[in-house]
Amino acid sequence: MPSAKPSKKNKKENLPKELSTEEIMKEAEEAEEHFQAEHLQNLDKDELKEILFMLENTDKEKEYEIVKNFYDKKKSPAIEKAKLGHRVWSYYYDNWIFRSIFFLTAPAIFFTVKKLTPDITTKNTVIAIAGYYVLLKLIWRLILAVKESSLSKKSAGSTFIRKKTGIVVLNKNGKPVNTLISFLRGLFRAFPFNLVCLIFMEISKNDRGLHDRIFGTYVLRLNEEVTEEEAASFIKSNYK
Repeated sequence: MPSAKPSKKNKKENLPKELSTEEIMKEAEEAEEHFQAEHLQNLDKDELKEILFMLENTDKEKEYEIVKNFYDKKKSPAIEKAKLGHRVWSYYYDNWIFRSIFFLTAPAIFFTVKKLTPDITTKNTVIAIAGYYVLLKLIWRLILAVKESSLSKKSAGSTFIRKKTGIVVLNKNGKPVNTLISFLRGLFRAFPFNLVCLIFMEISKNDRGLHDRIFGTYVLRLNEEVTEEEAASFIKSNYK
């Protein structure tokens, strides 16, 4: 059976809608912005920051504002609480450096003890190595305490690894703690109390460990430079 011919009315309805020049330009701009949005949504903040840097000294103000809008949405706040994951990794790497120093130097201590006291028993040798471990731990903890205390001008509030991750230890006034407090806080966090501190921090609503509460410290993550007043204001507003 031959198919029915479309009526003139149907033909007219299938014709594309005529658009004015202004409407065509508007749809083109909306399609371009939609494409940019879909593309920019998949970029991380570092990639967006690089694009902003390239657009900064050009005349593409509209494109710059679009990219900046996405960057501001993905940009981390200047100050935030240091989460458990950040703190565990910084603690692990600080201790990894210490253990590397110990295992590299322990054989020299062992052979020195053997040479100076040939008749020493195995038990006393183990005690000597254990004593060296404790002494080295105290020296290492003192170094970290100085690094994260107010005595250090270059990395006040932070240590070797924490400086890279933006983690700082401050008091309620937004200032680095003194060396003694930092030293005692670090000793309290030593094994097995470090497990207690981590468990306490996990169940705490304020992301503070038991050692933080005892020594009045706050561990923050700084994503950019802030003043002591800004840090103190954040602590006052976000901790109870």
